[in-house]
Amino acid sequence: MRIAVTGRQGQVVSALIEVGPKLGVEVLPVGRPELDLLSPETVQPALANIRPNIIVNAAAYTAVDQAEEEPEAAMAVNAGGAMAVAKARPANSRLDCSKLERVHNIRLPSWRTSLMACLERLTSDFKQS
Repeated sequence: MRIAVTGRQGQVVSALIEVGPKLGVEVLPVGRPELDLLSPETVQPALANIRPNIIVNAAAYTAVDQAEEEPEAAMAVNAGGAMAVAKARPANSRLDCSKLERVHNIRLPSWRTSLMACLERLTSDFKQS
């Protein structure tokens, strides 16, 4: 199984790269310049090129102080960019990990530990579909 993760340098992708191989999951970090959430036209080609089965959108504008100075850029990345990822996902993929507890019954008290549970559940769900 191939999981694309937006946010190439973040904590989520680092943790997924660490635990993914234990489950036979290929983790594919994708980010700038190929996928730039400030340029929505880059999202679809970047995701189509790597052909993931599951997409985890972990990219975000997280510099809080700077976001107050650049609210348009923060909104473009955190709202518009997330929408572009959702719209661009390949037909054979799933966009997941956004509502883990409600949809997959996975509680995240310690997100690093729970990533293994998340991947186990996602790979199980994928094999069944």
